Amino acid sequence: MATLFRDVFDYIFRRRTIVFLGRAGLHCYYNGEKYFVDSEMLVGPLYDIVVYSDRIHLISRGKKLTVDETTKSNVLAFLKMELEKQHIKFEVS
Repeated sequence: MATLFRDVFDYIFRRRTIVFLGRAGLHCYYNGEKYFVDSEMLVGPLYDIVVYSDRIHLISRGKKLTVDETTKSNVLAFLKMELEKQHIKFEVS
């Protein structure tokens, strides 16, 4: 319950859209939902982060749930927009 409260608090009051979980993985807040996106931070001339499009899951009550292809596409488009605001180059794999 404490985790749910913290997530809602962060979303409403801090307006977080992307939370990096270290070198691999991130949480993306899109349309009021929290998604886990598998990714890797890399150093290279073409991109800074690789996002694995087949490993996007909705986080609900502490569980990872599968999402349909349309939702994955929408989350990826949102993620692209938010990362570009921070001048982060990324590759979708």
